Amino acid sequence: MGKDVRARILKVPHHASKGAQHPKLWSDLVSADVVSLVTPWHKSVTNYVPDEDELKHVVEKSARAFITSKFGNIGKPKPRDADTKKLMAKVGLKMKEVKYTYGLIRVKFDEHKAAWEDEIQGAASQV
Repeated sequence: MGKDVRARILKVPHHASKGAQHPKLWSDLVSADVVSLVTPWHKSVTNYVPDEDELKHVVEKSARAFITSKFGNIGKPKPRDADTKKLMAKVGLKMKEVKYTYGLIRVKFDEHKAAWEDEIQGAASQV
């Protein structure tokens, strides 16, 4: 493979967080017609990646971009054991649960059509 070979499919690293979007990734390693795949990560209701700006950056750099799910539904936390509840109360922590939402993205090259085909399932969507 020569130096001019560039990725046409990219699973965007580190959930597309700002710190992982090095300019040389986009300028030197991926093609202009790259299909980007993003998997979000949720730490809490207010702490998730990618945020709107990070996702917009991926979309602007990609021919097509997909995300496995939008930001999760926040719900009642799972039951915790008594010791954990006591410790959380003692230090003033409150929890909200980020619900898992299934999403699948499949991108494959159809040799007969000489074209890429996208398949999305569940909560996955094109952005």
